Amino acid sequence: MPGSALSSAFFARWRSRTRGSGADEGVRPTLDLKDISWTLAQAGDAMKALSDRTAALPEAPREIMTGNRDAARTWISSTAARLNLDTEPEPVRYRELPMVLGQGIALLEIQIEGHIRLLAIDGRRRRKLALLAPGGRTVRVTGVELRSAIAAALESKLAEPLDSILNDVGLAGPARIKVLQSMLEERLGGIHIAHVWPLQASLSAGLWAEARRAGLPRQLVAFTLAYAVEYVLWIVSWVLVGHWALEGRFDSGWLLGWALLLITIVPIHMLASWKQAKLAISCGWVMMRLLLEGSFHLNPEEVRYQGVGQLLGRVLESESLQSLALTGGLSTLVSLIQLVVAVVLLAAFVNAPWLALALVGWIAVTAGLGLLYYRRRRQWTTARLQVTQETIERMAGHRTRLVQQPSEKWHEGEDDLLARYVKQSKIMDRTSIACMALVPRGWLIVGIAVMAYGVVTGSQSSGILAAQLGAILLAFNSLQGLSAAFAALAGAGIAAERAGDFLKAVTRVEPSGDPAIAVAAASPSSGKLLQMRDITFRYPHRAADAIQHNFVEIGEGQRVLLEGSSGSGKSTWVALASGVRTPDSGLLFLRSIDRKTLGGREWRRRVVAAPQFHENHTFAGSLAYNLLLGRGWPPDPEDLQEAEMICRELGLGPLLDSMPAGLMQMVGDTGWQLSNGEKSRVYLARALLQRSDLVILDESFAALDPETAHRTIDCVLKRAPALVCVAHV
Repeated sequence: MPGSALSSAFFARWRSRTRGSGADEGVRPTLDLKDISWTLAQAGDAMKALSDRTAALPEAPREIMTGNRDAARTWISSTAARLNLDTEPEPVRYRELPMVLGQGIALLEIQIEGHIRLLAIDGRRRRKLALLAPGGRTVRVTGVELRSAIAAALESKLAEPLDSILNDVGLAGPARIKVLQSMLEERLGGIHIAHVWPLQASLSAGLWAEARRAGLPRQLVAFTLAYAVEYVLWIVSWVLVGHWALEGRFDSGWLLGWALLLITIVPIHMLASWKQAKLAISCGWVMMRLLLEGSFHLNPEEVRYQGVGQLLGRVLESESLQSLALTGGLSTLVSLIQLVVAVVLLAAFVNAPWLALALVGWIAVTAGLGLLYYRRRRQWTTARLQVTQETIERMAGHRTRLVQQPSEKWHEGEDDLLARYVKQSKIMDRTSIACMALVPRGWLIVGIAVMAYGVVTGSQSSGILAAQLGAILLAFNSLQGLSAAFAALAGAGIAAERAGDFLKAVTRVEPSGDPAIAVAAASPSSGKLLQMRDITFRYPHRAADAIQHNFVEIGEGQRVLLEGSSGSGKSTWVALASGVRTPDSGLLFLRSIDRKTLGGREWRRRVVAAPQFHENHTFAGSLAYNLLLGRGWPPDPEDLQEAEMICRELGLGPLLDSMPAGLMQMVGDTGWQLSNGEKSRVYLARALLQRSDLVILDESFAALDPETAHRTIDCVLKRAPALVCVAHV
């Protein structure tokens, strides 16, 4: 086949064998993206079809039909939130598209004839992507075929020169297509050709719902059955050993049966180990997702009165929850499976009801010791965390204590804390020794003592006695594992208590607003932008209101200066206006739409605040990440270009020029150290880059010298659509 024909076949993207016609290979018509894609107005229908949701959705507003990209993205994100789905757009490069898609359900945002269209990706099936088209039909296509259809214009520009190169080297056949594809990826690999919206079910349903969604119950059943079958086979092998060895029957048939059992146990043990590892990874993934999501749902008041030492202790306990729960949980589960198998065998199959009863009683004793160990471990953990918290607090305020506190008082209370910790450590060590040594060895003594009656009287056969001994040893092994798991299991329980706020916070569902209203709120109007009517707010544990019967109106494009003395409630007002806190009473309106109708997430997108310096943060990451934190990550080239432009307008040009990696330079605690003035301007740039309707700056110019402040104010006045500046009187 000539080179040009091969190229046309490649760009046609659809090839199939023609049967019964005598032809070798024909070419189907080009993949019609318009026919299988959804309009923006159908975004909700596409999401419902992909996720099997049935919620009612409003009619699409007129604004999204005009090609307004911001309105389109607001519509998609608000519709997803209405369907209890989490999604954020991510730009996709040419070379990444076949790999990014197929990981789950998603919407792919593409441009067709200058209009935004959506492809509904229903996962990967048999190495092909399943595209759900309007009307319910499914189209299966490879990632490369879909990419070529989306980037047809880009590929066509390179087709002729690349064909010429391949013709010169005489390459033909399937190898030519592979080389052509590699050359296209090399030339076009870094170009963004689409945006993907991964759709994930919200975690608000809680731990059990997320576990079912991740398939944990099914994996747990498979893991349990695999281990149960393995231990049953072990007991049967013990019975065969008893018949063969103890009764003197050196029969090749018994030997062969025993060998076959051992061979059978090997793959079953491998299967059980694989199921255990898979279950551990899945549990860890679910737990970390819930903890991370829960941390985002915590209210400011829930951590407001905790010191840095307490917060660090909670973080450490939360991080240990996953490993401790998996280590202790799975080990305990394996031990319980062994114990159940041992009890059933002793009671029903090997004629040893007294042994079974003794084992049940010993399990009860073990449970009591485990409860005692848990209580002692909790007391020890409390003492340990008190030492940690006190040490961190003293380190954080070390400079102040050096200057203002007499040296003889620097170590007050430390000895008492350490003495309490040492005392609890000794108590826990004694309990640990009792659990580790007494529980399994005590059972071994009790079990053999009960079994001795059958050995002395000769009332039971050698095979039965061997099976009884195997069950006793199985129970001994399981009790050893259970005793060893006490520490991890108790630690996981204590960590769960301390991280309970995170898990409870996940279930808090912030009401999602109406998608159509959210789009309408993005359209500028000639009326009032922000209205606060009779707003009242009081902090927990406070007797007086921080804000009382507050009335404020801010119009489109206005510049407002809010002044007040220290403690007068300025920062509280900023938190209320920006949606970080919810008022106890009163009404909040944005373009005549109340906060509840608009939804908290959409409100915070429209009203952006740069808090005071001590409440703002530079995260460990690139400068670009810190700047575009509220814009979405990874960024588009246009985002990076706008970020650099604003930074230079704010006087950060010399900083960018001095950084080896520019915007991609790592900053924060582990990277390039920024001065307070530079951090203040980074926070300002972050607020301006969020494309909000109202920007609120809470004493953002306090760390700047007069010349820099003047330049910064000019930039803010030029770029902020509406502005509120908070300052001291």
